[in-house]
Amino acid sequence: MASAAQERANRLNAARSTGPRTVAGQEKTKFNATRHGLTSRQVVLFSEDKEDYEALCRQFREEHKPVGKTEETLVDEIAQCWWRLQRARLHETEAMNNTVVINERFFDGWLAPILRYMTTAERGWHRALTHLRTVQNDRRRNEQAAPPQPQPTEPEKVMAIGSV
Repeated sequence: MASAAQERANRLNAARSTGPRTVAGQEKTKFNATRHGLTSRQVVLFSEDKEDYEALCRQFREEHKPVGKTEETLVDEIAQCWWRLQRARLHETEAMNNTVVINERFFDGWLAPILRYMTTAERGWHRALTHLRTVQNDRRRNEQAAPPQPQPTEPEKVMAIGSV
């Protein structure tokens, strides 16, 4: 346990600490707190290949053929959830491979959070997929129900009375 003088000295040192100041130093330390990236705002992490993610997005777009911004957004959501689900599965595999004993401490500390993130990603994927199908079915139904647009025709030529 630290004495009052040590705590005071620690607070003073912490107040003077501003972290890395150079761009190189900031780049080097920006992922120090990252443990698994399962709650990251970024979809593609520094350890993942952005081209693989973009290929996945292209595959989902080719499969679902979105029309309009809503459908495109839902297809992007499907790709993001799938990407995050695969990341969680990878962490689950690594956690299981790197342990000898599966006990309550291991489960609560490592496995339970990973399983929670997997469940969240799966639900998001299913929700986005269901919503996309609903939006696409509504669009198709509206396209079929829309009355055909009348073709522009030339007005009939009518002769005036008394003309030959």
